[in-house]
Amino acid sequence: MRALALVSAMMGIAAHAQTFTTLVNFSGPNGAIPTYESLVQGIDGNFYGTTSLGTSQNLGTVFVMNPQGQLRTLHNFDGTDGANPQAGLPNGMLYGTTSYGGANGDYGTIFQITPNGTLTTLHSFSGTDGANP
Repeated sequence: MRALALVSAMMGIAAHAQTFTTLVNFSGPNGAIPTYESLVQGIDGNFYGTTSLGTSQNLGTVFVMNPQGQLRTLHNFDGTDGANPQAGLPNGMLYGTTSYGGANGDYGTIFQITPNGTLTTLHSFSGTDGANP
């Protein structure tokens, strides 16, 4: 009898419908392949993330999106500052990694970016200290 009541209660919880709305489609010029990353919400209420490809150089982006779905690219990677980020911006701190590019070739970087789009490369891997984070 108790099991039946628990199942009935669970079915009542599961019966609530959810609606999903697409806010942004990445088309290439605004970035592509955001599948490796997760969005993080900054203290300003906006969502921050990265795409591993896209833009004219196809090296990835850092973007911000407001809750209404308006997207703004904060940074387009050009290879010298990193390329192809495949990690999000954890905990809203706006730090991230690129798996390629950087000052020492194709070993990747660690970067910080401000909410207004100023990117600072904190470290360029050289291969002897790690590579392709």
